[in-house]
Amino acid sequence: AKGTSIEAIAALKLLLPEMKVITLTGEEDYYWIERALKSGADGYLLKATIRGRLAGAITEALAGGCPLSGQVSRKLVNQKLQPGVGDQYFSSLTPRERLVLHEMSDGMVYKEIAAKHSISPETVRTHVRRIFKKLRVHNRTEAVLAYMKGQS
Repeated sequence: AKGTSIEAIAALKLLLPEMKVITLTGEEDYYWIERALKSGADGYLLKATIRGRLAGAITEALAGGCPLSGQVSRKLVNQKLQPGVGDQYFSSLTPRERLVLHEMSDGMVYKEIAAKHSISPETVRTHVRRIFKKLRVHNRTEAVLAYMKGQS
């Protein structure tokens, strides 16, 4: 059934490339995370950690982000799905952009970051767009990986 889900993601993205697909699963094995994201999933959330965050995750995906559960972010970093992404560009981030990127790496969605730091969700989106541009990445997963690599 898992393989079928991966095939469904790929088929949906092929037919409707603008459609946002967020995987909601209990499976936290790196193999399935990688397959889902490489098939075109716009996010990967674990059922056990989604409490009250689904609406925010959908909003984040619609804004161009890639919502991930915290454990998923850590697994991706540990496996080095895309090692070295954006390393040379990390130093160009402003302190606020680094802060936003740090919060994203902990699995926070835009609305949570905004509330925690007393800024608007739109300001967070602006920071995220600038982070993506500066790191030369296309989604949250790549940005978090670049951040984690830059911290080591």
